[in-house]
Formats: sequence, structure tokens, C-alpha cells
Amino acid sequence: MDGQVPNAKHHDPFDDERWSLSQAAAWIILRSKERVSQLLSNIAAEREGGVHVFDIFGEAAQRETVRGRAPEGSVLPFVEAQAELWEELKRGRVRALGIQVGEATWSQIAPDAWRELDYFYCDNGRSTAIGSSGLKKYLDVTLPRDDVLNLWPRIPSATAQSKRGPKRKIPQDEIDLVAFKLLDHHGSLSDDDPEWHSKGQLEAATAEKLKQKFGKSNVPGESTLRTYVAESYKKWIERQS
Repeated sequence: MDGQVPNAKHHDPFDDERWSLSQAAAWIILRSKERVSQLLSNIAAEREGGVHVFDIFGEAAQRETVRGRAPEGSVLPFVEAQAELWEELKRGRVRALGIQVGEATWSQIAPDAWRELDYFYCDNGRSTAIGSSGLKKYLDVTLPRDDVLNLWPRIPSATAQSKRGPKRKIPQDEIDLVAFKLLDHHGSLSDDDPEWHSKGQLEAATAEKLKQKFGKSNVPGESTLRTYVAESYKKWIERQS
């Protein structure tokens, strides 16, 4: 770094060697500089501030007119994109950097750490915070641009669907029905219940019911199903209030 401030008029954030987590997430979904820039700009205007990575994934409910299918102009549905990103972070194929809370400098976030970092964590005070169990863990998280582009290369939108293969066979609404039935029977997850206290137990029970109903080959993989079930649990909790 030479200390010079880049000319904002000529600076293209896509040329940076490291991307924000929000920028990377938007790229995984859209694969177009223009569309990513527009999405980030629209969300920033709606939120009147910075864009959190979960703002990107939260657009699913607003933009996916058919559950589980990518919005027009997108390569991946938001839920699938979120699951893919977290899976690659856990595998260490995307090497994230962040400032751990209480520290002063950037450090690499260990792949295992992403197993605990919440999918639905969102911090109102700092748009780039990522956390676990409602607590901030890392600030200013960035990803190597080349890692993102190698794993999720640009794909022309007209051919994106054929290159990605068949879409998911179990829509979110069906997963909601199964998860809701389990939660209505067992109640909310509770630390006082050893057999019903974690999302992992809800995921396993939901997966078993889906296998019985749709067949094992149609049930999403572990990381993808985790995201779908987390969405179902969030909806169920909101219905109780």
C-alpha cells in the first residue's frame, strides 16, 4: 500500500484483490459486475447504510417468485448460493480474512470456525460483522477475489440454468410443512430437552421425513438442507409471536 487514496471516479471495486463478503455473495448469485453493482446499490439505498451479507441472502423471500428457483437474471437461487458459500468456507477453498473481536489486525478465519458462524446472524451496528449465537466474532470479513472467481466463474445468464443442471426437487414450502409439523409436535428447541435442543436435531428429523416422502435421492445435501431448515425454523418462530 502506498497510502494514496484511489480516485473514486475511476476505481472499480471488482479490481480489488479482496472482496467484501457481501460483494462475493452477490457475485455468486448473479455473476455479472453490472447486476452485482445494481443489487448492492439498491440494498444500500433501502437500508440507508452498508450492506450486510445476510441482506443479500435475505432478498430470497422478495425476489424468488417460485420457491427454490433463481430469480430472473440470476445463476443460483439465494438459498443455494448461501449454502455453497458456507460449504466452501468450511472446506477452506475460500480463505476468509477478518478482524477477530478484541484484536487489532486481520487474521485468517479457520475453516472450522465457519461451522459455528450463524447463517442468520446480523449486526445492526456494523454491516460487515459476522457472529455466532448472536454475538459478533469477526469484523471486516473479506474473501480473495480469485478464490471466488475460480469457484464461481462468470456464466452468461441465458445459459446459466442449463449449465447448472436440474433445479432442486423439493421446494421450500414442502420443507416448511415437514419442519413445522415436527416443531408443532415437539415444540421450540430447548436446552432443557436433550433430544430436542439443537438445529442439528431438527435438520436430522426433517431429512428423515423428507426421505420417506420424496425419496433419499431427492433430499438436499447437508449444507443446503441446513439453510432450508434454518429458514423454516425462523418462519415457525415468527408465527409463534
